Amino acid sequence: MLRALAVVCLAAFAREAARAFIETHELVVSDPGQSYQGVRFPAGTRLVLNKEDLVLTAVLGAPATFEGQRWSKDTQLDFHGAGKVHTATLKASQDVHGIRFAAASELHFDSATRKLVVLRMLRGGPMDVRGVRFSTAAVWVQFHPTERVKEGVLDGDQTIGKAGYRGGSRITFHPDGKIRSGFLAETASLDDLRLAPGAVGFYAGGKLRYGELAAPQPVHGVAAKGRFLLYDDGMPEYLCLAERLAVKELLGGDCCAAGTQVHFDHAKKPIGWGGRCDLPVDGP
Repeated sequence: MLRALAVVCLAAFAREAARAFIETHELVVSDPGQSYQGVRFPAGTRLVLNKEDLVLTAVLGAPATFEGQRWSKDTQLDFHGAGKVHTATLKASQDVHGIRFAAASELHFDSATRKLVVLRMLRGGPMDVRGVRFSTAAVWVQFHPTERVKEGVLDGDQTIGKAGYRGGSRITFHPDGKIRSGFLAETASLDDLRLAPGAVGFYAGGKLRYGELAAPQPVHGVAAKGRFLLYDDGMPEYLCLAERLAVKELLGGDCCAAGTQVHFDHAKKPIGWGGRCDLPVDGP
């Protein structure tokens, strides 16, 4: 994820750095009937072109449509190819690909799929995307090819779905919009388990994957405490024991004392012991 974002950031930096050395000229469109590489722009649009007269940037003089998306007046569009929008900087709030974005949003699109890749804000204030408020403190919001949010940093504590998540923490989502991982801001009850504030993760179907128990409690009949990891059917992959459990399959029957991490197969048969019960949850 971070590598993909780094590539986008480096590409944006490289594009701007390259333009600083490209011989360009500007003009204001007066005749909307005139085309540039087969693309017509509304009157009043300010264009930046290279020496081959390829349009690099346009600040729209009136609303215009490119690749099926309607853009508001004064939107700045950067292109890579005739009429192919690479970056859009919004002057006013508007819908883009069915998602509402605020003024000063900078939207980056994939050159091949034309899908939204990342979002950042050019001025202070949070970014609200599909009802979730993201921080703008030197961070980007990334998107899946589905144009659902992939990851971002939360701006303040927020309730998302069935739980509250901590502001300033990273949250990730599956392609369908369901939470993949986050950091609970408060105790929460999820999939019949009482969880402590801290890292939590979910499978694509929405089932709980990992977390930390708020207090000792039974998990599929095993007295457990602290961190845990579950299979996608809810059976335990590993648990930290809250009390001694006699496990004949391990250590010749001498396993296992309270505080031991026990590993299970899908049928809940113990298959190993030992782990990180004394460490905080940071994901499996």
